[in-house]
Amino acid sequence: MKDRLETALQLALVLLVVALIAGQAIGQPVLLSYVETGSMEPTIEAGDGFLVVPAVLAGSVETGDVVVFQAKTLDGGSVTTHRVVGETRNGYVTQGDANTFPDQEGDEPPVSEDRILGKAVTVNGDVVVVPGIGRVIQSSEEAVASAVPSGSGLPGDAGGTAIAFLGVGLCLVGGGLLLGYGGSKKREANRPSRRAESYEGRRVVLVVTVAIVLAATAGMMFASGGVQYTLVAADDPADDPFVLERGTTGTVTHDVKNGAFAPVVVVRESTSEDVRVTRRSTVIGPRSAGETTLRVDAPDGQQQFERTVSERRYVAVLPPSLLVALHSIHPWLAIVAVDAVIAVCVLLAGAFLFPGRYVRVRTDAGRSPWRRIERLWERQG
Repeated sequence: MKDRLETALQLALVLLVVALIAGQAIGQPVLLSYVETGSMEPTIEAGDGFLVVPAVLAGSVETGDVVVFQAKTLDGGSVTTHRVVGETRNGYVTQGDANTFPDQEGDEPPVSEDRILGKAVTVNGDVVVVPGIGRVIQSSEEAVASAVPSGSGLPGDAGGTAIAFLGVGLCLVGGGLLLGYGGSKKREANRPSRRAESYEGRRVVLVVTVAIVLAATAGMMFASGGVQYTLVAADDPADDPFVLERGTTGTVTHDVKNGAFAPVVVVRESTSEDVRVTRRSTVIGPRSAGETTLRVDAPDGQQQFERTVSERRYVAVLPPSLLVALHSIHPWLAIVAVDAVIAVCVLLAGAFLFPGRYVRVRTDAGRSPWRRIERLWERQG
């Protein structure tokens, strides 16, 4: 029973770390996220993590919920975590718990449904917080970025996509080794001090591969969905790109942001006959933005109207043309292809790092946290 509990706790910890790093890599929180500033203090301190349910599964948003959303002006349009304090016809009103006024009293427009990425998990009204985990991730990113030599040709943000994925793999493999999950001990020493333990490296790499693939799949699914545009049909469109001359066909150009550390291929398709996507796919680099252009038929009356297009995002590990072709057959085919490439890369990295069957790790048995739990368990028994 104790072994099963220990294994379950270890696996849960590995999956949470994978989810957090993968969420940072794809710009979409998956199970766990963190805040970088003190705008949500004392609810969530700067650097603390918190459990999050992606918007696809979170259900309706209500006043009082803490949400993760894609801002338009806050911190240059970054992913932001604030509390919903009200609702208008155009979207939700948000505010940080430590702030004295709502975001919408500044330049940030009301937060529409399509910009909400997830909702924080609460128990009895309190956000479930994981203290300090964000600071660990930030320190890792800074270390990776500083390790990239100048003039290497890799993007500087977080050390570049390749370095970021390599860092994820190394962190996960190291965590798996320290936890010892999935490995059978080759030798069990009776000495209570320092001992050498051997774990089956192939199982560790397999667990890491499955975790990364699951996180990547969840990220691509949760980052996809419908994108809604609120437009106005009027006699004089002026200079507003979202105001069209009524009874005519106008062009709407909109920025598509990628807050991830990995490049993505964005595929957009029309969901109605009066909206046509002129550029179906766009490749957006890490932490950058691209443009999408729509041709929209404005109604004859002078009114506000809404139009929606579907959007799918895929991690750009394959040529964009191939991803679009696979998407045309079925979106899941493109997701499976991306997952296959990621899995092969992680497995090859594992085979290179651990060419032998067993991996030896020296641990201090007397100071192991799991040994402390065992001793506490024995005392209770």
